[in-house]
Amino acid sequence: MNAPRTESRSLIFHASIVAALGGLLFGYDTAVIAGTVDLLQTRFDLGDFALGWTVSSALIGCVMGAWGAGWLGAKSVKQIVNYRVSCGHASLSQEYHWLTQSR
Repeated sequence: MNAPRTESRSLIFHASIVAALGGLLFGYDTAVIAGTVDLLQTRFDLGDFALGWTVSSALIGCVMGAWGAGWLGAKSVKQIVNYRVSCGHASLSQEYHWLTQSR
């Protein structure tokens, strides 16, 4: 009779660890983005609206990624390819439109 209770506690513990790490990484990503705002504005000559859209595109990408993780992330190979393509596009962006789309 103790087995289901132990499994329940283990599930709660692991879910809490995953949620805490997700929050930590999301906060770190937000801090990194905040540190690059001035560089983005000067490099791509962005106005206020374009800068806000470029910065918020990472958050929108997180929402879309979480929404599509169920059916798109079924195979780890797809995840690796998507990650590499996205990173490659973001690092090679010459215009803010491409930077926003790759994020």
